[in-house]
This record gives sequence, C-alpha cells and structure tokens, in this order.
Amino acid sequence: MTSTAVYNKKINTYDPRIYDSLSANFDTTNKEGFNFHGNVTVDPWSFTGNSTNITVANSGTGDTADVELRYWSNTAHIVNNTVYSKNTAATINIPEMEVNNYKTEALTENGYYIPGQKIAQQFQPVRELWFDYNKESVNFRFFPIAYQDQALTSDDPLGITNHRIWWEDSYWLRRYTPGVFHSSTPGHGAAFTKGKWDDTYSFLTKDSTGKYLTALRGFSFNLQPSEDTYFASTLSTPKDLWQDYATVDNIVSATRFKQNILDNLSLGATFTARLGFTSDSDMTLDAQNYVGGLDLGYEIFDGLKAQGEVLTSQSYSNTTNETYKSKSQGNAYYFSLVTRYPRESIMDLKYSYDDIKPPKDGSFLLKARLYGARMDTGFDSALSNYHNTRQDVFWGRHIHFRKPFEYYYSGLEGPTTKWDELDATRIGDGIDIGRNAFGFRIEAGKADVFNNLFDIRYVNSVKGEPIETVVRDELAVKITDKLTAKGLGIYQRLPKTTVGVDPTIFDGNTGQFWDNPSITVGGQDPSLKTGSVGLNYEFFDWLSINGIYERTNDYTLAYGDFPRNVYRNDTTMDHFYYQNDNQYVDNLASLYNQQYFPLPPYSFYNVFKAGCEFSPFRNMNVYLDYAQNDFKSSGQVSDGMNHVGMDITYMPFKKFGMAFKYVYSRWRDPNRLALGYTNITGHNNFFGEFRYFPSKDDELILQYGEGNSSQIGNMTLDPYGGSNLTIDTQHIVRAYYRRRF
Repeated sequence: MTSTAVYNKKINTYDPRIYDSLSANFDTTNKEGFNFHGNVTVDPWSFTGNSTNITVANSGTGDTADVELRYWSNTAHIVNNTVYSKNTAATINIPEMEVNNYKTEALTENGYYIPGQKIAQQFQPVRELWFDYNKESVNFRFFPIAYQDQALTSDDPLGITNHRIWWEDSYWLRRYTPGVFHSSTPGHGAAFTKGKWDDTYSFLTKDSTGKYLTALRGFSFNLQPSEDTYFASTLSTPKDLWQDYATVDNIVSATRFKQNILDNLSLGATFTARLGFTSDSDMTLDAQNYVGGLDLGYEIFDGLKAQGEVLTSQSYSNTTNETYKSKSQGNAYYFSLVTRYPRESIMDLKYSYDDIKPPKDGSFLLKARLYGARMDTGFDSALSNYHNTRQDVFWGRHIHFRKPFEYYYSGLEGPTTKWDELDATRIGDGIDIGRNAFGFRIEAGKADVFNNLFDIRYVNSVKGEPIETVVRDELAVKITDKLTAKGLGIYQRLPKTTVGVDPTIFDGNTGQFWDNPSITVGGQDPSLKTGSVGLNYEFFDWLSINGIYERTNDYTLAYGDFPRNVYRNDTTMDHFYYQNDNQYVDNLASLYNQQYFPLPPYSFYNVFKAGCEFSPFRNMNVYLDYAQNDFKSSGQVSDGMNHVGMDITYMPFKKFGMAFKYVYSRWRDPNRLALGYTNITGHNNFFGEFRYFPSKDDELILQYGEGNSSQIGNMTLDPYGGSNLTIDTQHIVRAYYRRRF
C-alpha cells in the first residue's frame, strides 16, 4: 500500500487485472475406466524467467550472498524478494527491477553490487494435467501438474492434513529452504537461521482469479470397498513458477483411514510425513516432520455425538549441521460433544456441527457443541496452520442485512469457495500450538422467525497463562412480517499489555505477536467490546430500508487489522535467541507509524450504517448504502468505511444484463499518513459491466473500471459485498468470452 514499487506505485487499487488471457479445459467423463483432465492457459503468468544463481559481495564487509532474479510478465519486472548474506545475515531487498529485452540493469542494494543479468525465458502454458482410473470403489489419479485442490484434506476433528483459512495458500505448496550458518553477525557473533517450510513464493504467485499457481506433482489413491470403510492417500511435491520441473526440495504425503465399526461407532487414523532436502545436487535430507494419530466418533444416541482425537508429532530439523540440528516432539488432543434437537442421527455427517443445517420445512432447530483442545508447544504439523483460524474473521464481527454471495466465482466456472466454508471459520476457536482452548456454542432458531447464537471460548497457554476469553451473542428476530431486528454483542478479554508488543496483530506464519514500539506503557487493558443493533423494514416486496448502529472500541480485529498492519517490517534479521546453548537469528516482524492509530486502552466510537433496496421493475434492482464511522482510518475491507454508494443491476432482456456501481468514500490514506498528513481525502469510483448470454453455454462480458466484485476474478474480501478495495476509478476496459463445448 505504501510501496513505490511497480505493482501499485502507491495507487489505491487492488489488482487492476490488465492482461490478455486464453484458457481452455479438456475433460473426458467416463463413469468407469480411464479419464483425462487438462487445462492450458496462456496469460502473463505463463511467461516467466530467471537469471543464473550468482554470488554478490559487499566491498565494505567482504560478506557475500547468493542472488537469483525471478521475472514474470504480469508486471514485466523482477519479483521483489529478500535475500540474506551468508556471514552477517544482512538484508538485501531486491526491488521490482525493470526488464528490457530480457536483461536487467545493475543495482546496488545495502552495499551489495548486483550486476545486470540476462533472464532465461520460460513458457509454461499447462496449468493442470491429470490421469484418472476409476472402477467401482477404486480411484487412482496421477497428476504431473495440478492446483492445490489435489492435496488431501482429511475429515479428522483437527483437520491435520490441510487445515487453513480459506484465503491462505495450502501448506502443501510450500518449498523447503535449508538453514544457513552466519559466522559473524554484528554485535552477536555466530548465529544460525533455521530451515523452514517457506511460503515466499507460494503465497505470492496467484493469478487474478485468485488461483495459487504453485503446482503439485504426484498421485493419489482412494479406496472405499463399502460404506463402512474408507482409505485415501496422496503423495506429492510442489513446484513454483521458477523451478525446473526435475527439481525437488521437499516431498509431502498424507494418509487417512476410517472404519465404521458399528452403526454408531467409527475409528479413524491419520498419518502425514514431510521431508525437506538441501538445495545441492545431492538432495541431502535436512528436515523431517511426521504426524500421526487416532480419532474416535461415538453417537451415544441419535443427535448426541462424542468425538476425540489424539495426535503426536516428531520433527527433525537442520540434520545436515551437527551443531545446530534439533529434534522436537509434541502431542495434540481434542474432544467434543455435538448435539441437535429434534433428535436425528448425526453419525455420518462429515464435519459434524457445521454440517447440521436448518430443516427445509422451516421447523425449529437447536444445535450445540462443547469442545476442548490442547496442542503442546513442541507439536508441529508441516501440512496445517491454525494461526488464522484461532481468531474471528473481521466481517463476522458486524451485523449484515444483505445476503452473502453464495460463492466467489460464478458464470460458467463452477464455485470454488462456498458460503459454508467461509461461515465455518467466521468465529475463531482459539485452537493453536502452545494453547489450551475450551469452547461452547449453542444455536437455536426457526426459519423466518428467529435465530440466536451464543458462543464462548476460553484460551490459555500450556503454561497456564491467560490468552483470551471471548463471549458473543447474535440474535435475529422477525418482529412482524415486515420488520426484522438483529443484535450482536462481543466481549473479548485480553491480557494486560506488555511494553513493545502489540496485543492483537501477529505473524500469520509463526503465530507470535509483532513488536510495536508505540506500546510504551505496560499494564494497559486492550480488551475489545462491541455492541450493535439493526433494523430492516420491508415496506413492499420491491422496497426495504435498513439501519445499523454499532458502538465499539475495536480498531483492530473488526477491520482485519487493516490498515494498521500495512506499516510493518518483516524482512530484517533482528531477532536473536538461544536454544540448547546455540544462538539463532530470524525475522521478528515489527510495526511502525502506529502513533497514527488508537493505542490501548481503546476508547469507544460510533458507527452508523444505512441501506435502501428497491426494485422499481421486476428486472431491475437498486441498492443505496451509507456509512458514517468515527474511526476515520477505517479501511476498504468492509462497508464500515466512510462512504456513500449506489449499485444498479438491470436485465432488460433474458440474454442481456448490465450493472453499474458508484462509491464516494473518505479516508485517511496510509500513504499520506506515512508522510505525516492526517487529513481525510475523498475518492470517487465508478464501475460498469455489460453481460450477454447467447446460450446457456457461453457468455460475453464487457467491463469498465474496477468494481471489487468481478464475475471473473477475485471477489471482495467481505462476502456480503461491502468491501471497497478499489476506491478510485480505474480507466480499464476488459472483455471476457467463455464457452463450454
């Protein structure tokens, strides 16, 4: 956001999608026997390149570093990256260097001279390729190249094979980066950077539709000889856009077995393994991670199910270095009771509580869950991440009257991110490494009458130190046929502040809270409280209005910590620590410029929102919305940003439709804040779209501007359509044509 680099140049826009793309899928649909799937896409992400790996030196210190420049044509520049020197762990930030005729200019960065490099071109149009063999209860798939959806996602209670939040790249995509010994770090002497499962490129490399482009290579096997027996296993290795196909730096495998012993009793077993190799030609084994465990499901009687899981992990790190090699071991435990009323068997539901849906006949439903979990500090799963699911999602801390989008991609392309997946992680569960978490939730409702959700969780460290207590109650009541009321209350009790440590913003890879030098006083209360009420009145079928009032002191989680976490430094090696008498160094992410934002104890402020929806004709819909927020830095991720907007959709004919959107917003721009300007600036954004459907198998779309809700592309971060990620009109014209043959 505050960068002057090529990708945005401080322009308030989110992925302008300026590119040409041609994509085609090829499939066979045999019910049994062999099948084939392929995807060929020619777009800027199909054209990449890289330089040779060179060693650069600092003339002042004599230190050296290995540098490889990576190019992609979506920006026609080198990918920005951070490299660290060998001896002193000095930081070398490679900017988005311009590439002309596949050559770069010379550059000096932090005293290291990087000569101009020739970029070797690569063309990679094949995005997916797999071969299937299906016969009755057996499926075997060989995928030479595939997306992350080929990773095995198990249904064990802790989801140990692929647990993550929906927007995060799968841990299966991550490369392995070996550890580095630094002989003379300034002021600290010898230190070691540990090897890690690295997301430097896997998270970065996604196209404008939101697909992560790091590929998986491997095979999977599924066997289900009966309804009571299930076995699945996947083995793969990731490949990023700049990696030679024959190069392998880590291998991943996961296996899941489940057996229904009785109609009301099931036993499951899960095992995962990950091996990391050094980058030399010998591919020496340098890291190992193994996780295995058993889970049990028992339906005591119809509508009451108990689940439990016990896992253990073993990790071996940096085994090629005798001095710094290490071993860790830890266990994880989970237990839950899930119930529903009216009583009905829930034994066969895959995800238990989240799969209990309201009855289609609109009758009363009550469901509840009680759970407890513990993960030792030494527990380590190289295929899952719990850091981003332990807390509430920002849009889940507000009242909404607009209906959520069913999924994030539409048209001829099938849904990939469904509402059920988003809703399952809307409220955090507190479960993470080094924590004990206990929670209870009860939800009762009757369609078109009322719904109430009460949720409480208590979390402390494995040492017994308090981490958080969160209590929430959500209520929706249809008072009359025309009037609906909603209420939301959240209280999150947090520990007193520690000098220099932010109480809410943490590193998504480590789970550790970031340094914040603006926290100069310890012992302050950073606890968060929110209370909000809303009314929606439907005058007629074609006209309704709504209003929401919110009073809160939540300046952080309610906005996904945006734009506070824009001001961060997470590339400098400045964290030194000892372990087993050896000194280590790594990145300790720190915040800066936080003086522009409220600090603990957080004061209360008011938010007012209003909306009006009317349909003057059967084929036209208009929505007007308004938000006034005392927190002037409230960012674009939600409809809490100060703004007034208008959406119009109109389908004059069955095969032709159009949409227009205009938003005027006011904001404290982080880019200007960094320069010391605290005044509020106004922004105007207009977006238009025309869609033509010649038949059910093809569509033509014309767009002007950036509307944050493209039918082809990454949908808004707020599934209710409230975010305004682009706040200035973008003078871009796009045309899409898709056809299914």
